[in-house]
Amino acid sequence: MLSVCGLALLAAGCQTTGGANKAAYDVTIADVHMHPNADNSPHHVLEWMDRNKVQWAGLGALRGGREVREHYAGVMGKRYIPFGGQSQLNQIYFAGDNEAAANADDADFKSLMATLEEDFKAGKLKGIGEIFANGRNTSPFKGRKMAIDSPTMRAMYDLAAKYGGAITVHAQFDSDSVDQLKALAASNSAGKIIMAHCGSNSSPSAVRDMMKAHQNIYCDLSARHPPKLKDRAMRNRPEMKIFDRSGLKTAWHDLIEEMPDRFMVGTDTKTEGEYDGSIASIRQGLLANLTPETAEKVAYQNAQRILKLE
Repeated sequence: MLSVCGLALLAAGCQTTGGANKAAYDVTIADVHMHPNADNSPHHVLEWMDRNKVQWAGLGALRGGREVREHYAGVMGKRYIPFGGQSQLNQIYFAGDNEAAANADDADFKSLMATLEEDFKAGKLKGIGEIFANGRNTSPFKGRKMAIDSPTMRAMYDLAAKYGGAITVHAQFDSDSVDQLKALAASNSAGKIIMAHCGSNSSPSAVRDMMKAHQNIYCDLSARHPPKLKDRAMRNRPEMKIFDRSGLKTAWHDLIEEMPDRFMVGTDTKTEGEYDGSIASIRQGLLANLTPETAEKVAYQNAQRILKLE
């Protein structure tokens, strides 16, 4: 593995390159950030997965809710990773903004919680989310930001923990959001929090500090690499990129190797071409630059353990 630190890379940070781990091109993958989409047939999604050696994929539906989730689960079986609540939480936010999203007494939220518990009891869910707790400038929901240790967040976190599940939280690394995320993690040590996009704009040092303090916080690395992360974003906000097909930033490499049990991969794409491109980036830029043992953990073993995938 070569360490590349030329002048052209100084602004973005050094990278490990060279694809020393050749097994990374064949290792099984669990894609923990694949939203079921009403516009995509789950039969076709299975074809994408098979072509890319992806054994499991899933998360919450952006729209369509329970109906879309159950359609995907019916077609994909145990290869689908079912998360609930995302569509309904979006609707609550659109109806009442950030204040409504934090109100545990909201009638729609109470109805959602009853449905989620019913589905957890029936073994139909692995978790709740993606919950857009703070995506004020790192998501399509500009300005969307709520307290991450709010009554609604604690209720969902405790419910998922009760049934051995996880919550996936979109929370960019504003200082107040970081403190609130830590408070949420500390409120129930039995819970599991997956940081979508590893915090979107987080630094490896900040993630290290959080993970050392809270053993129940994990990262998915989706949207921190192309094709989801576009060229313009990488130019204007280079801190968002963790890897691309040419390599993995050294500071992130060191963190992942230091804490290999805490990271997972995801695509967060909507089209067949972008799905193929995302898996290629994951294999060439990330997994190929990790040790074989760490690559297997990040590719699928961590997800298999944390989300009890079969």
